[in-house]
Amino acid sequence: LSQKTPLALLELTSREMARDQYMQKVKEFIKNLKEEIIK
Repeated sequence: LSQKTPLALLELTSREMARDQYMQKVKEFIKNLKEEIIK
């Protein structure tokens, strides 16, 4: 396992968080879309 510098680790973490937030927005969008269709 290679040693990661704190900066690289932080960059990776922020990218992961950004992806998670993106996925949350997508899920929320799909949920809202389904609710609109059901109405």
